[in-house]
Amino acid sequence: MIKKLILFGSLALTANAAKDMEKQNYKFGGRVDLDYSYIDDAKESFSEGEVRRVRLFVKGKFLDDFKYEVEYDTASNNGFKDLYLAYKISPNLSIKAGQIKEPFGLENLTSSKYESFMEGSLISTFAHKRRVGIALENSYKLQSHTLTSGIGYFRRSINDMIDENEDSVTYSGRLTYAFSPSKKRVFHLGFSASQSEFNQRKLKYKTDLNSHIYRGSVIKAKVKNSDKTQRYQSELAMVYGALSFESEYSTLSANSIKDYDFNGWYAQFGYFLTGEHKNYKRKSASFKQIKINNPFKYGEGGYGAVELALRVSGIDLTKDSLDKKREELDTTLGLNWYLRDDMRIITNFTTAKIEGKDDEYSIGSRVEFIF
Repeated sequence: MIKKLILFGSLALTANAAKDMEKQNYKFGGRVDLDYSYIDDAKESFSEGEVRRVRLFVKGKFLDDFKYEVEYDTASNNGFKDLYLAYKISPNLSIKAGQIKEPFGLENLTSSKYESFMEGSLISTFAHKRRVGIALENSYKLQSHTLTSGIGYFRRSINDMIDENEDSVTYSGRLTYAFSPSKKRVFHLGFSASQSEFNQRKLKYKTDLNSHIYRGSVIKAKVKNSDKTQRYQSELAMVYGALSFESEYSTLSANSIKDYDFNGWYAQFGYFLTGEHKNYKRKSASFKQIKINNPFKYGEGGYGAVELALRVSGIDLTKDSLDKKREELDTTLGLNWYLRDDMRIITNFTTAKIEGKDDEYSIGSRVEFIF
């Protein structure tokens, strides 16, 4: 009930603010993700469908230098996503306050609307969800070169506040460089660092076989009575015409009675059979929506865009030398059909190799509508 009151109140205030400004500039929209997956793991085989996301948003600008966004997901997690106000201090510098993503990592900052796979790689096991905080973002462009930086201070999320979950403090920062002589050619490098402080919290990390429908965990690790974690992540990405490459390496150290070190990585390739290319957003150093050459039109010759994708991802959640091995290596093949700007169909096949266990598999498809 409290979540709905905050949502409706936020929508009313932002819509009213936009209406009262001389320069009206606002947009309503959202998306729906419908998933169906077949899972074959060590315990059982099953198939199941779900409404993965139903997101609604309103966003816009006012007084030239202010931006806002309110986004809510009414599906399984039923909670707030983006809820922020941003101010452009200068052409290159802005400040953002509210519930936002941390300035951390390429995969984390690229919207799932524009990813080539149904779920994030194994390094998403370490990722934080959106939290309430404040971030300072800078983007400097000089011809084909772009340097971005971001730093932020974060506490718990709105949903955690409503549910009265334990608080935490996180400091995050990201620095990137990109060389992009044209829209079809990009070379990107980046590095992120983050530290979180807790009050003797029990931390849990688990993997999910590239499917939100997956029950339980492929591998998992728990750290009791943790008071601090540090994360470091390096990133590399390239676009050369229809071919793209992305890779990140992540480490996480958890401080407790004993200190534990975990790590993960991924490398992925994508290729558009129909000649499109991934679009790079220089200001945020992330990827955005592709431009389809021939949108699908029944009976008129348009066939949309077709992408082949491959991702190999690994993670090590082994706590120490005396502990049993908790290592996983996932390989995911993807075939994606972008019919129009507002619709695409993703199909993924994933196999997970686990140290000391039988392989596990998943086959999943998603129909995504954007409005």
